[in-house]
Amino acid sequence: MTLKKPRSSLAGWMLVATPSVQDKAFRRAVVLVCAHSSSGALGLMVNRPAPNMTLRRLFKEKGVAAPTVPLGVPIFAGGPADIDNVIVMHKPVEADNDATIPITDQIEITPTLDMVGDLACGHPTGSYAVTLGHCAWSAGGIERELADGTWLLAPARPEIMFNAPIEERWEAAMRFMRVPPERFSPVAGHA
Repeated sequence: MTLKKPRSSLAGWMLVATPSVQDKAFRRAVVLVCAHSSSGALGLMVNRPAPNMTLRRLFKEKGVAAPTVPLGVPIFAGGPADIDNVIVMHKPVEADNDATIPITDQIEITPTLDMVGDLACGHPTGSYAVTLGHCAWSAGGIERELADGTWLLAPARPEIMFNAPIEERWEAAMRFMRVPPERFSPVAGHA
């Protein structure tokens, strides 16, 4: 399988940490790239549950009336930047929300907690996730990390982003790319 690199923007692609990444924050991380330009990039980690956080607690902390939401909606630590900001990653919906940003034809993000209430009414829990914080790169940062062998790159797959068990998303991404993790050197840039 050949995974072609996009022509310019990496938005809509997923970054998958190589086995050589030892930094605890990004070891075995899967990141949805939401925005990418010459001035930098923004992404959401989709396989790190936010510690000690529930939807009920999040609504209470934000001072928002909690809608009736299923308990199974995951809350992720989207990354180390702006950890108090909420971004809802979801499959396309017909809800009229001007803040919604399409990432692919099957994945959108909305940077408001209100979207959870809209989604809770009639959308299955496997069609959305809530993130706190995000990953951010300055100009050229993501390109340097790709060149250094920190990340593998593949088109974002909704079945990995939403449906694979959280603790298995890294393995699911590696399987999708047909990359056996044991073929990697433990040190990036060395074979």
